[in-house]
Amino acid sequence: MNKKISNILDCIEYCPLPVRGEEVQSAEKTEKIVNLTMKKIYEEKAAQFSHAPWRARRGSAYVAAAVIITLLLGAVTALAFTNNWGIVEFFRIGSGNSSVLPEAVDIIQPNPVQDGGIVDIVASEQSQSGVKPAAQVEVSNQVIFSVREAVFDSISVYLVIEVQPTNPDCLVLAMDAEETDYINAGIDTGGKTFIHAYVRVPTQDGTASGNYAIEHDGTFVFYWGFPYEDNSPEITLELICGVLIDNATGSGDIGSIDWEELRATMTSEEFDEFAREIRRIEVNNQIDKIESTLLVTVQNTGATKVTNVEPIYMIGSGIRIDSVTLTGSEMSTRVKIECTVIDEAVYGQIADELFFGFIDENGELISGGSAGSGMTYFDIGLSQFLSEFSIRAFEKIPNTITIQTYNMWDKSMVYDSQVILLN
Repeated sequence: MNKKISNILDCIEYCPLPVRGEEVQSAEKTEKIVNLTMKKIYEEKAAQFSHAPWRARRGSAYVAAAVIITLLLGAVTALAFTNNWGIVEFFRIGSGNSSVLPEAVDIIQPNPVQDGGIVDIVASEQSQSGVKPAAQVEVSNQVIFSVREAVFDSISVYLVIEVQPTNPDCLVLAMDAEETDYINAGIDTGGKTFIHAYVRVPTQDGTASGNYAIEHDGTFVFYWGFPYEDNSPEITLELICGVLIDNATGSGDIGSIDWEELRATMTSEEFDEFAREIRRIEVNNQIDKIESTLLVTVQNTGATKVTNVEPIYMIGSGIRIDSVTLTGSEMSTRVKIECTVIDEAVYGQIADELFFGFIDENGELISGGSAGSGMTYFDIGLSQFLSEFSIRAFEKIPNTITIQTYNMWDKSMVYDSQVILLN
């Protein structure tokens, strides 16, 4: 439980992990296996983010892969272009998420106090990795990152970050984006140089949810939301803003991968997708990375907390719930559930699929919150764990609510359901 996320990333990215029982016989094969393993992790976790609830156990590959996707590769979802994307637009237009209250607009802080965020790019004849870039930025220029809107409600942070290159011949792409995002938006990309941009946010538990949009005039904006607990009147966040000049050689010759062998064993679609993923991995390995720090100060608009500390026995799940805490604002409601395993045999059979949820007065599962509906588990004792997640915002958190345990892949498979009191 004390293992650092960075150490886990190092293990996943660089350890020689055999695939399907194969032995590692050479450094060349090791590199190939690592690349294939990274691709598999990326695909599996991206699928979970796209199609299913997300749960992670701190200190496991779940969290590590999530960090790789959301914080480093910048795997965020592209949105249809419009103008003036703000926090509310990312929820109500971008994702169809109406979990925030109408009053949320009153706690949004436009253009908060900030400093930095200017990345200077200087053209070079050759990248640090020795790979000749396909597209060079021919003149010194800057990429300016600025926080357009921010919210901090003592439980979560929400940011919309605008990215503007000063060179009119440059366009910004997220790490997993394609040139077609601009073409589909009706923006001419002829003669343009694409710069991959990313923002690393200071999460407390390694989880975050992201999105991006391209506006009518070609302005690129990121959205990041992540849990962040602090009761201070204001917080100052350190964001790491970075860019990479496009280093694709067009030859597909990355590392020591046997591309001819892969081409012979894959369909053309599989091969093309694999090549794109390997390129993203190479980009993530910091080829031509240039970074700057952006400090932003956000006021705390506060939240309301209610708890239940009466033991709740969930016999069908093999656990006892020791406490339930709901902390809510106009943006979302953060949930913390402390549990003790009381039946190892029952719990062991469902532990990897166990999900918590709440039922509303109509018998419907309450939707996930704006900070993301992913569920994170923390081991806090020998047979104890803490589950954290977000649900939608309430006008007023109810005094009684039904808590449920169910299968994360099949919501109809309910293990337990209990009514609890909150005060």
